[in-house]
Amino acid sequence: MIKAIPILCLFASFFSNAGLITNLEIEDNTVVFSTDSMTPSTAACAADNQKTYRTVSLNTHQGRATYSLLVTALTKQHGIDVESANDCGDIDTIERAQKVSLTAVTIQQSSGSHSIGVYKADGKTRVGTFVNFNNITKVITYVDDEAQTGLKTLETITSYDIYHSGPNCTGDLVIPDSIPNTMIMANGKYYVADKTIKTRVQSKSSTKNSSCGGYGTSAFGTKLGEHPICGTSPCTIKQD
Repeated sequence: MIKAIPILCLFASFFSNAGLITNLEIEDNTVVFSTDSMTPSTAACAADNQKTYRTVSLNTHQGRATYSLLVTALTKQHGIDVESANDCGDIDTIERAQKVSLTAVTIQQSSGSHSIGVYKADGKTRVGTFVNFNNITKVITYVDDEAQTGLKTLETITSYDIYHSGPNCTGDLVIPDSIPNTMIMANGKYYVADKTIKTRVQSKSSTKNSSCGGYGTSAFGTKLGEHPICGTSPCTIKQD
């Protein structure tokens, strides 16, 4: 028999420490989250730089139900109340959440601010609700507007090396034929190899240090490419 997990929706929470989710991610089978009003943990096991985070395990029925609640709260911009367990049962340095309750106070009611959305290149088509951007992997985490069943990731394309058909980083944008399936970004647009155009690379510029140097190899011309989610240009993250 499956035990029902109560999901509370209390107007009384308006007067408690209800908060809006500011971070939601999964590490292995553990959900790590925080809110804009999370009380710093007093658990002895909690690390100083992680006292405003809590965890939920996806290995239990209650944990999976709580994760679904968190995704709903993030998508619908509802506040949540968090009761802490005073232990670090899921991750050694982060306090575990004993109970999470959905409140009836929405972001518009409580603060007058707005959610953050991920939009396609046109700036109008909303992909989902922004959760996190990893500056190392360049991956955006978001909640899909249509599915709304969990977190999704979107890999952004960052091009550090740009290849040119002319000397001194002049001429047309080209792609070496040794990396024919590479999509690059230049001047705010995505480009892919046009394999009907055979040419050569004569120089290469670097966006890391703004350098330009000679570089000789055979190459293809380019044409506009399209990111499977964003379109012909990068997705944008902006306030709704």
